[in-house]
Amino acid sequence: MDEEFPVHIYFELKSNHKATHIYFSSAAFFILLISSIITNIIIRKNKNHIINIKENEINKLKEEIFNLKNTIFSKTNIGKKVKSISLSNPTPNKLIKMAPHLMTKEEWFDFIEEFDKVYNKFTIRLKEFCPSISPSETYLCCLLKLKRSASDISLFLNINKQSVHRIKTRLKRNKFMMENSIDFDEFLENF
Repeated sequence: MDEEFPVHIYFELKSNHKATHIYFSSAAFFILLISSIITNIIIRKNKNHIINIKENEINKLKEEIFNLKNTIFSKTNIGKKVKSISLSNPTPNKLIKMAPHLMTKEEWFDFIEEFDKVYNKFTIRLKEFCPSISPSETYLCCLLKLKRSASDISLFLNINKQSVHRIKTRLKRNKFMMENSIDFDEFLENF
């Protein structure tokens, strides 16, 4: 005698199977959702950590650049001469007498040598970019790259402040053929 499987038990088992399947599917979905949230949190923390590391590296490089600029001035006699001129508060007449002797050819040579070591052969690259640039224009570009004031530059080159601005403008427009929208100091800083 074959006993038949009760149909109502079959439907009950099928219904339980569907409920179990829905339960496991929902559980899997929530596990995936939670793991993706955790992954996003970890990625954000890592990005912030990387950003902090890069900002620290940038700050260290800025400090290193500052120290290198100071090294150029201390290894050459420029820094000492500027300090002595600044401390003595010379009159314009005294400055006129002192300026031609502010930097000798040898001191400029030493300065350029140190400058090229620190700034990846800046003057050589500058001469390749603009073959018609003169030595005094090259010195001016170096001093601008070091962010020296027009007063300092005028002392080094034995010219007045207005001449510093005129030479910068002439270099920018005539020799470097730059548009007015380009900042010359920024260009030299990134050159």
